[in-house]
Amino acid sequence: MRVAGVVTGLAMLVFAGLPARADVFTISSATPDFWGTAHFTADANVEESIDGFTQDCAVFNGEGFSSCSTLGPTTLDPTIRITLGGDPTILHTTHFPDFDAAPTGSLPDEGEFHNEYDNASGVPFENIFLTATEVPAGPGTTFVCFSDIYSQCGFKFLGVHTIDLQIFFTSGGSIASSPVPEPGSWALLLTAIGAAGLARRKSRLN
Repeated sequence: MRVAGVVTGLAMLVFAGLPARADVFTISSATPDFWGTAHFTADANVEESIDGFTQDCAVFNGEGFSSCSTLGPTTLDPTIRITLGGDPTILHTTHFPDFDAAPTGSLPDEGEFHNEYDNASGVPFENIFLTATEVPAGPGTTFVCFSDIYSQCGFKFLGVHTIDLQIFFTSGGSIASSPVPEPGSWALLLTAIGAAGLARRKSRLN
């Protein structure tokens, strides 16, 4: 038990000296009901421009999106946000697993989503591009996006299915890939494990 405690303690000391993680992030809604049973696909690092997207706040006018004004994050409109932090699903590529808003009847989460990820793809996520289909929204519905990572986000109308749309987050920052310990840190950890193994053998001989 003491050997295991030594290894654990040394490992904690080694990894405590690593830089703070910036690879864990969350894509979520803040809007009960509004996203309905929408289906989402998502990818990072796409070849796309924010030009052509209605940025920050978009209102559906029955044929497409018009720009609108917003004073900041809201819980009254269909909102999508990307923020740092979470208890993540590991992403080994720039493609995300598809996800859905919570189905009808799943109170209190109906029409919401909350997905936490760890970027382990080996490359920073310079942008994130989502497509949402079957969003149950009618004329006058306002969509809002924001992020504490990316400085620009926006919406692009695809067509009436109920509503199909694209959402793009880009510029101003990126999501790091999972940190890899420095070679010196690995060496220290391996030395600690070796020392623990030697101590265990000596205790058995005694």
